[in-house]
Amino acid sequence: MMRLLLWIGLVLICSGLMQPIGAQDQPPVSDSTLVFGDLTTQRDTIDAFQPSPYPIPRYIRPSSATVYVNGTPADPARYTLDLRAATLAFDPPLASDDTLVIAYRRWPLSATARSQEETEGQRPPADQIADPDTSAPAPGAYDPFEGVRLQRSGSISRGIVGGTQRDARLESGLRLDLEGDLTDEVSVRATLTDEDTPIQPDGTTQRLSEFDRVFIEIDAPPGTAQLGDVEASFQQSPFASYDRLLQGGQLRSSTFSAGPAQVQAQAVGAVARGLFRRQEIDAEDGVQGPYRLRGREGEPFIVITAGSERVFLDGERLERGESNDYVIDYARSEITFTADRLITSDRRITVEFQYTATPFTRSLLGTEADAALWRRSDGSARLEVGATVLREADGGDFAAALGLSPEDSTALANAGTSTVTRSGATRVEFDPEAPFVQYRRDTVAGPDGTPDTIFVALTERPDEDEPVFRVQFTRVGPGQGSYQRGGAQQNGIAYTYVGPGQGRYTPERPLPRPQAQRVVDLRAATEPWAGWRLAGNWAQSRVDANRFASGQDTQTQAHAYRIRLNTDPQPLSVGGYDAGTLQAQATRAVRQAQFEPFERGRSVEFNRRWNVERTGAELPDTLQAQGRESISEITTTWAPTDAAALSGEWGRLSVGQAFRSTRWQGRAQYAPQTGLRGEYTGTWIESARSEEQGRWIRQTARLARAGAETWRPALDGRFERRMQRAGAGALQRNSFQLWEVEPRLTFDPAQWTLTAQGGLRAEQEEAEGQLQPAAQAWQAGLSADYAGSGATRFQVEGRYRTRSVREFFRLNRQARDSETLLVRAELATAAAQRAVDLDVSYQGQTERTPTVQETFIRVGPELGQFVWTDANDDGIPQIDEFIPETTPGEGEYIQSFVPSDSLVPVANVQAQMQLRLDPGRVWDDASSPVARALSVVQSRSEARIQEQTESPNLWGVYLLDPREYRQPGQTVNGQLDLRQTLDLFPRRSRAGGTLEWTQRRRLDDRSAGLQEAFQQAWSATTRWRPVRPWQVQLQAETERDRSTSEAFESRSYDIRTWRLQPESEIDLTPAWQLQVRPSWAQKTDRRGTRRATVWRAPVEATWRRARQARLSAQAEVAHIALQGDAQGRALFELTDGRGAGTSYLWGLRGRYVFSDLLQGSLRYNGRAPAAADVIHTFEVELTATF
Repeated sequence: MMRLLLWIGLVLICSGLMQPIGAQDQPPVSDSTLVFGDLTTQRDTIDAFQPSPYPIPRYIRPSSATVYVNGTPADPARYTLDLRAATLAFDPPLASDDTLVIAYRRWPLSATARSQEETEGQRPPADQIADPDTSAPAPGAYDPFEGVRLQRSGSISRGIVGGTQRDARLESGLRLDLEGDLTDEVSVRATLTDEDTPIQPDGTTQRLSEFDRVFIEIDAPPGTAQLGDVEASFQQSPFASYDRLLQGGQLRSSTFSAGPAQVQAQAVGAVARGLFRRQEIDAEDGVQGPYRLRGREGEPFIVITAGSERVFLDGERLERGESNDYVIDYARSEITFTADRLITSDRRITVEFQYTATPFTRSLLGTEADAALWRRSDGSARLEVGATVLREADGGDFAAALGLSPEDSTALANAGTSTVTRSGATRVEFDPEAPFVQYRRDTVAGPDGTPDTIFVALTERPDEDEPVFRVQFTRVGPGQGSYQRGGAQQNGIAYTYVGPGQGRYTPERPLPRPQAQRVVDLRAATEPWAGWRLAGNWAQSRVDANRFASGQDTQTQAHAYRIRLNTDPQPLSVGGYDAGTLQAQATRAVRQAQFEPFERGRSVEFNRRWNVERTGAELPDTLQAQGRESISEITTTWAPTDAAALSGEWGRLSVGQAFRSTRWQGRAQYAPQTGLRGEYTGTWIESARSEEQGRWIRQTARLARAGAETWRPALDGRFERRMQRAGAGALQRNSFQLWEVEPRLTFDPAQWTLTAQGGLRAEQEEAEGQLQPAAQAWQAGLSADYAGSGATRFQVEGRYRTRSVREFFRLNRQARDSETLLVRAELATAAAQRAVDLDVSYQGQTERTPTVQETFIRVGPELGQFVWTDANDDGIPQIDEFIPETTPGEGEYIQSFVPSDSLVPVANVQAQMQLRLDPGRVWDDASSPVARALSVVQSRSEARIQEQTESPNLWGVYLLDPREYRQPGQTVNGQLDLRQTLDLFPRRSRAGGTLEWTQRRRLDDRSAGLQEAFQQAWSATTRWRPVRPWQVQLQAETERDRSTSEAFESRSYDIRTWRLQPESEIDLTPAWQLQVRPSWAQKTDRRGTRRATVWRAPVEATWRRARQARLSAQAEVAHIALQGDAQGRALFELTDGRGAGTSYLWGLRGRYVFSDLLQGSLRYNGRAPAAADVIHTFEVELTATF
């Protein structure tokens, strides 16, 4: 239905376009998808068949791009990534049969900015065949956009993909972006795609790109219409507020006249992109994140709808972004706070979000209208009325969508509001390549000795008559289930039986109850006197908690109302003297116990405001059921001057007869433009609930110097005392007292901004019936920002906090000491006319991380990079049986990492350094002998460190002590990359050379055990061009590749390699090019006493016609003499993926430009291994650009 709506909208737009116009060009279409292990990272497969430099997507964030060649990270010394020009150049060029992939994150840009950027400079270089001559339009070319002021871009492609032992598949892709004016009064914006998989954008930026949405928007004088991904927002009433991301249609009218009224209205009909949930997060000392968001039933693996989250910290709404407050991983449903927000155990974190869960859809029908009647001459209305009607309900086809059996439907119909579960086991036919773990049934003795049927993951091919099951497990919490996650060596997430009450999972699946909810809100407001406003709302909610249960008591109906009287600031005089202004507001609100709005109608700090609980926006269920909730509040504010104000508040909350709370608050503010500013707030709350009496006193104060002074001191203070007693008895566990002070000093000279801050905090908690000292904490912070007029930019920020707990609370309350250190630094500088260019970045913070389980997901040949070989012939995929593909299109699996249920606290450090030396730039005159002598060599040095460790020596980790890095038992994952490159005679085109050394050390602690890797390579390359069309090159390399795996023997090897590779490339004619790259390598595995001699002779011939066609044929014969037994990854590395014996590779690639709007491509690869059947893969594609 959604796609039909989008296509109808596109047809309506195009039907008004009467005449053609020249279309814009588009870079060659790449295979764009997302990395499954991290769905916030986008991955593009680039056609290496075209000449270098290769076009890449625009708006890539610096330092986020990783380039892969044939599945392994490319050496940065080999390529140049120009983000401004959106090109990727390799030197020496890649072979046409290489697989080139770039993984990256993008900057979010507006539709207008992106359309303008893509209009300019997107054409590939002139020597690329995909760039036809557009100096004159093609004869007879038809353009449906002629005469219309539209910025547009996009493409549509159709292709066929197939190969050996796989069916031919039709592939298609559509992407169309439009923005502009259809007429002088009608404009359109549209983004259309036929992608079925929801792509989650990056959650590290403040603003998500509108190109992550699929929609059509038409703006005309009567109003605005949207189809596709829409944001429904109803905010005129606290009882009928609604803010969701939906898929459907939305209409918003412009203001129009209807008799004496000026009316605005909107209507929405759509389906929800996810369920809504509010989650309170228990913060931990010294842990910035990630904090995991879960579903309503505690589901650990959910997908957050991108852009739907609202994050509050201590009642304050936060901004998303690495340079703001938090970042979020939508695919893993994890949120991490930046160093700007120091997280401690007393911080109150609330997150509201939408997430994907049930397979059936929840629809919304909503309308809202507001009218202003009898406007005065100043534009204000004497009377305002409005109404909102919202209905959200699960679809009527939920039984079919969930695959419910008649027994399931009957159980739901009889359940009322109770939870119904069904067996999670479904019998299936055995499939060795099934995308899920398969189980068999077994019988064990239960606790009482009776037989108990359990499910056991298959570890070998079952007998033909043995039943096989797919089993879905539900997380029920520690000690509530009988299964635990296991199966670390098997592909997929397997669950193991551990006994009743010993696990976290059960082989059952709860059946969600289809629900319906409706809210009707009526409102009115009037100004009986100038500056006085009287407003009222009345709302009714109706909820059906189980639409299946007709005749059951599952429907509730309740109402709520609010009346508010407030005044504008009224002039006040005393004895003829101006005494400032006085403002007041009185509110009375009542809601019945069963009234349910769509959004919270209360403050996110509601429970804290009334001393219901320490945190939370909603009343506890047990309390809310006690009766209606009523609130009365009065607020007055006196402002004697523009810079000063005094305010007072009084309020009372009652919930039936079960809870009473009275609240007083006073505030004083003095805020002149310059000089000393001050603010004080005092709050007193008294509450009574059953037999518990409560009193909460809170005070905050702040002093700061404002204005343009170079020195700006500030001081914040806070005091809280909460006393909860059972009648007149002893204190309750939730009583506490704290005080803290935080001084801060900012120094702001011309090019510097320096800030120093500190803090001291003392806490008391209930112990043995009275408040006793519980903990003490202190913190310090320093930040510096230098932006000089030259090429130097420096930023650093650091915060340190330590908290020590008294012994009683450490022993009896399981409290613990904590230490937090957050550091972030960046340095970019250049000197001597950029002869020296240095970039340094460093970031360290304490957080939590899961242990990950390696899995491989079958996605098909268009995305796959790994192949499965059943090495032990048991019909069950094991992790070590997946190896990288040898030829493009051969793999059908991708590697993914699934997080565990629990998170462990770690210190996370990421640092990198790049130093580029070009002595030839020192001398102004490049032609002088000194400059030529200095230009003989260029140097590039790189170092990258990434470490997540549980080491208790926090300072050692942050100071990069090598003894704390990559240590078994404490490192979760760590990696060190070093690279040194020397370019000899880089400015000479006839001859030159490169010396390079690289080293990588890596340690990963995965669920299957430790895996350690060490790689080191030395290489020397010389190049020589005897004549212009001929270039020869010789590369000599020695390499060591050592891998150790606790779980997989085939991943344990220590390979020493000596390789010699000459290369000859000659342009036979302007249209023909021939390239020969024979190589010899001697490989010795010292761990397994295995040896391989590798001979390879690849040849490539290329023919091209400028700006129209290109055809390339490749062939390779390889002979590998293998001594010893090897399999899996060890065999792949020893034989360069060819296998033992003589093997052959061949391929054909072509591209032809039919016109400036249409081009076609062909790719064919063949491989004949020595001991296996011949493998063929092919792909044919036509692409039209708009």
